[in-house]
Amino acid sequence: MNLQERLEKTFKKEEVDRPPVVCPGGMMVIASREVMKKAGYSGPESHLNPEKMAKIAERIAYVTGFENVGVPFCMTVEAESLGSQVDLGDIHREPSVTKYACESLSDFARLSLPEPEKSNRLPVVLEAIRFLKRRDSSFPLLGNLVGPISLATSLIEPTVLFQAMRREPQSLHEILDFLTESLIHFGKAQLRAGADVIVIADPTATGEILGPSLFREFAQPYLEKLTNSFNEEKKPVIVHICGNVKIIADSLANVTPLGAFSFDSIVNPKKLKEKLPHLVLMGNVSTFILERSSPELVRKVSKSSLSKGICILSPACGISPKTPLENIRALTSAVFEYEPS
Repeated sequence: MNLQERLEKTFKKEEVDRPPVVCPGGMMVIASREVMKKAGYSGPESHLNPEKMAKIAERIAYVTGFENVGVPFCMTVEAESLGSQVDLGDIHREPSVTKYACESLSDFARLSLPEPEKSNRLPVVLEAIRFLKRRDSSFPLLGNLVGPISLATSLIEPTVLFQAMRREPQSLHEILDFLTESLIHFGKAQLRAGADVIVIADPTATGEILGPSLFREFAQPYLEKLTNSFNEEKKPVIVHICGNVKIIADSLANVTPLGAFSFDSIVNPKKLKEKLPHLVLMGNVSTFILERSSPELVRKVSKSSLSKGICILSPACGISPKTPLENIRALTSAVFEYEPS
């Protein structure tokens, strides 16, 4: 069974020889300095040159043992295309927003829908996907999007956004609808370029930050709209949300009808599976353990996640720059050693 077949069958809940192990890119990027050095990372050029981006993504897979390639290597591409200023970072730190595009909700009215083939780094990501597709690699190709709430907090001061949920809900719905449309355009462009899967990471849309009612009103409808638009293209979707998703589990029931749901290490997969039995669960190996523990403990924790119902093994979040390569390889090797009880 090749890597693509194994992942596709896992999404469909069909029998596989062993679990896949992936790290999507985007928010869940392998920022380990040791890995990036081996993969040829060279600072801002790695975020601006599509061929460079593609080759690094491919080398990351070979170096680590993860069974996919994924671009981009940050969460700032969409925000930059909408007007936020970005520092592209270096091998010690990931790209970050340095100035928001908007100071108030009314400023969103002047934003234009980005053009995937023209706006800032959007075409860099698309060309990197095309380059990887031309390589005819055996690795599944994962395209990445920032979820609507997280994108909004990269365009305006987050406290302004959260206050608007109570004070100006209708205006905020209009903004989130606009941002969701922009993400649909970019996501479909990634699929046309050759992406096999779309990953939507919305780390700010956590149960701890929003709570069940605000998540249901301001996150769920837009995540559903996104996933449904890509499911119409007959492509799988992975949705990742940080934090304790148990308190918003009821709202997640219809968010990922195709693909998988990725979640944090603080959540017990077995208990989440009881609440969402129809979803394929992905995750949830602690990145704290990956960074600071031994390979033996990483291997043990990875196998424990699988035994509790994880179908696709993956880090629970983005990997820290200080994470040792031997610990990452301990995670990826766990799928070969795991024996279901």
